[in-house]
Parts: sequence; structure tokens; C-alpha cells
Amino acid sequence: MERLSFIAMDAAVDGGRSYAYHLSGDNILGYRLDEDDRLIEIRIQEKGVVAHGQWGEKEVSRVRVFLRYGDVVT
Repeated sequence: MERLSFIAMDAAVDGGRSYAYHLSGDNILGYRLDEDDRLIEIRIQEKGVVAHGQWGEKEVSRVRVFLRYGDVVT
């Protein structure tokens, strides 16, 4: 089975910093396209580390949703 991988990039807005985000195809939970086949929503699963107790850390799984409204992605 072929495994896909993507690099998502974002440009700086209002003085912010641009960034790149590596995304494995295995972590894409779903997406939506508009009537012109443009991506308007993508849902991805990711892992993060959060504080646990006074000194500890633990890994958590979460879902991140990116939505496009015109030229703005949130």
C-alpha cells in the first residue's frame, strides 16, 4: 500500500511568521471540497505533549480542523 505524505505551507499575515507543517496521509481524518473542487475543510489527527501533574508530561491525541472562508484559513 502506498503511503502519502504532504507538506502544508502558510504565508505570513499581519506580521506573523510563515511556517511549514508535515502531514502524513495516515493522519487525515476527512476533508470537504466546495463546488469548484477547492479544499475548504480538512480534519487531521495529531499528537501533542501536555503537562501532567506537577512535573510530568503525557502524550495526548487530538483532532485539528482547518476551515477556509474565502482567502482566510482558520
